Amino acid sequence: MNFRFAWMRWRRRALSAVAARLEWPQALRRRPAPPPPLRELKTLCVELVNDLPTDQRLDLVTRIGGSREARDLWFMRSCFFRAVSLHFGEHEARRRMARLDVWLQA
Repeated sequence: MNFRFAWMRWRRRALSAVAARLEWPQALRRRPAPPPPLRELKTLCVELVNDLPTDQRLDLVTRIGGSREARDLWFMRSCFFRAVSLHFGEHEARRRMARLDVWLQA
């Protein structure tokens, strides 16, 4: 009777070890990409608003410079969109936001 339980325990451990090895490469493939450096995100945001009139540009650049993490820039997307769409149209604003979204989705 003792042998039977030992065999079941050994079989359960062996099967779980095999299952863990099969799942291990999949877990590596599902690992998310590291977030882009904040400095590059800030540079991109400044490029998005660089050709706006001086007063709006300085306000946005100051806010971009004060951001401490990518989440702050994510919340500023509406400000970027509003400023660019007022001066260049909604189509141009959507095009620029698409560039930013590629970086912020990572």
